[in-house]
Amino acid sequence: MWSPPRPDAEQDSTPPDGRAAALAAKQHGQVSVRQLRACGLSDDAIAGRVRSGRLHRRHRGVYSVGYEVQTLAARFMAAVLACGRGAVLSHYSAAAHLRLSRWKARRPEVTVPVSRRINPPGIVVHRARNLDPRRDVIRHDGIWVTSPARTILDLAGTLPPRALRRMVRQA
Repeated sequence: MWSPPRPDAEQDSTPPDGRAAALAAKQHGQVSVRQLRACGLSDDAIAGRVRSGRLHRRHRGVYSVGYEVQTLAARFMAAVLACGRGAVLSHYSAAAHLRLSRWKARRPEVTVPVSRRINPPGIVVHRARNLDPRRDVIRHDGIWVTSPARTILDLAGTLPPRALRRMVRQA
C-alpha cells in the first residue's frame, strides 16, 4: 500500500519549518504530525505553532500549514492523511476529485485496509479486503484515490442507472 511522502531530512540544511512548508505545498497545504516530526519538529514545537496560528488542526494528527481556508482538495487530502498508511480517497469523494461527478456537501469518504481500526470524526471510512495498489489506486492531483473504474464499481449499487451511465461516460 502507499504511504504519505516523508521529507528527506538527511544532510538537509533547510530549517524544519521550510521542510514542512515544502511538503505542505505538495499536499494542498496539509501535513500529518508524523510528517512534521520527520521534518524535525518536536511535539512542543508543533504545539507552539498551533498556538501561534501557523498550524491549524483539521483532524486528529493533521494540520493545515499557514492558513485556515481549505479548498475541496485540501479537505480530501486532510481526510486521507487522518486515516493514515494505506488510506485512499474513495466513493463519492473520489468521484468528485476525479471530476466524474459534482461534489455535494458530504463528509469525505476514505477507504482503508480491512485490518485498520480507525474512525476519525467527520470522515466516512470504508474498509476493503482487496484494494490492489497497481490496479485500484492512482495518484491524482497529489492525492491517493481509487481509480475511475474502482470508484464507479464502489458507487454502482448506490447510483440510479442514469447517473451511473453519466459517470461511465465521463470516465
